[in-house]
Amino acid sequence: MFRGNKDEVFVRQALEQADYACGRWIASQRHFDVDPTSLLEPLAKAAVVTAVAIYVETARLSQLEVQRALAIETVAQARALIDRLHPLAFGGGWYGGRALR
Repeated sequence: MFRGNKDEVFVRQALEQADYACGRWIASQRHFDVDPTSLLEPLAKAAVVTAVAIYVETARLSQLEVQRALAIETVAQARALIDRLHPLAFGGGWYGGRALR
């Protein structure tokens, strides 16, 4: 069934509304500052997967990184993924770096 771009627009409009403040509650640090063996909260996992998908496009990371992000289950796995990908996506420090184009 052809749906036009209805689904794409749904996601795009949400991304247009998102800003730095949204990141504070969507991927709140409190989700990551718990026992590393804890299961990652679903909202935090969705945020990490979305971020990785964006960096795959903007920083030219491998498409496999999205699959790796989808496979994370624990806080420790999320932290490890973020720590590994951040230098590849930003090439700078944690604050003020820019995605490679």
